[in-house]
Amino acid sequence: MHPTRWLCISTGANDEVTRKMHIWGVAGRFKNTIARVNISDTILMYARQELVAGEVIPSRITGIYEVISEIYEDKRPLFITPNFLGNESFPYRIKVKQIKAFKDPIPFKSLVPEMSFIKNKNKWMAYLRTAMREIPEDDYQRIVKEGK
Repeated sequence: MHPTRWLCISTGANDEVTRKMHIWGVAGRFKNTIARVNISDTILMYARQELVAGEVIPSRITGIYEVISEIYEDKRPLFITPNFLGNESFPYRIKVKQIKAFKDPIPFKSLVPEMSFIKNKNKWMAYLRTAMREIPEDDYQRIVKEGK
């Protein structure tokens, strides 16, 4: 039996926090989702499209991590809160170990036609308006294969 596969939706800045600190965190409203994560589950880090210094950085998969802790609560500031989330501290957290950082992040939009968890390919971004979501093993393997 495979570990559960997760897609964690982040910003570029918080992707860096996860990469450096080996921690992933979610807002309070996603506590029930992160509570379903188990040690040895695998997460793919997805950084959403953003504008950086006038340049559009497309949505991308930046790395693979293994979950190495149970969920815990820590309200100390660690993550950079996007403007639309107010003073959210992403207090529900897990510790992760990096398995692979993609030197060249994988553009996500090109994978959309092959992702089975995305039913409506025209509105694919709607499936990523959450902090994290479980994805099927086949989708996980397809993404990982693209990063080799």
